[in-house]
Amino acid sequence: LAESRVGDQSWSACARAAVARRDAPPGTAAVVAEAVAAAFASGNADAAAACVAQITAPAPRGALLARFWRQRFRVALTPILSAAPPSAARDRALVALARGAPPAVIVEEATTLGAAAARALGAGRDGNQAAAAAVLLTLARGGASTEAAASGAVKACAAAACDSNAPPAARADAVRCLGALAAELPHARFYPHRKAVGAALSSVLSDERRCLRALAARSGDRGFTQY
Repeated sequence: LAESRVGDQSWSACARAAVARRDAPPGTAAVVAEAVAAAFASGNADAAAACVAQITAPAPRGALLARFWRQRFRVALTPILSAAPPSAARDRALVALARGAPPAVIVEEATTLGAAAARALGAGRDGNQAAAAAVLLTLARGGASTEAAASGAVKACAAAACDSNAPPAARADAVRCLGALAAELPHARFYPHRKAVGAALSSVLSDERRCLRALAARSGDRGFTQY
């Protein structure tokens, strides 16, 4: 895994194939998870995070994993990553593992996933920004500490949307998340954050990229019609 970029890609492809095989033995997901964890521990965190993102990515880039194998891989790897020291690579891997997880599972792991998703959304690497925005939206919709989750999601998405140095794709996903928060959160939970969301969308309306301006206009129209 540490040899070269070509080696990283080959290892990722082999791991993805091993997890996705229909005739894979029951312990395959755990073995691959242990290999990824070993790569994190040995200083190859970026390559390991990229492998997790490739294994869990949706079609056509992903492994087309059946739901059962996705869950086995997540169950085997999430506790290991949660115990690891915080890092950008760890955040990306945790968010990638959350793809396809039931909302109840995401809410149960809100303490770890919320902070990881907020940081991953701002970083915008490995194509994980859409998954990060989805995690934040899921946490804001419900959970044990709903108000804290909503506030965290709004702050993370607003910061990413207004960051002119962030990748355009990350900003676009943040804008979509703001529109979804405004449209889908219960009125009482969204009302305290309406000004922050409105200010963020208004800021994007003056961006030099036409696609972002149009997306901000659509998101604002979707979320603020009721006001």
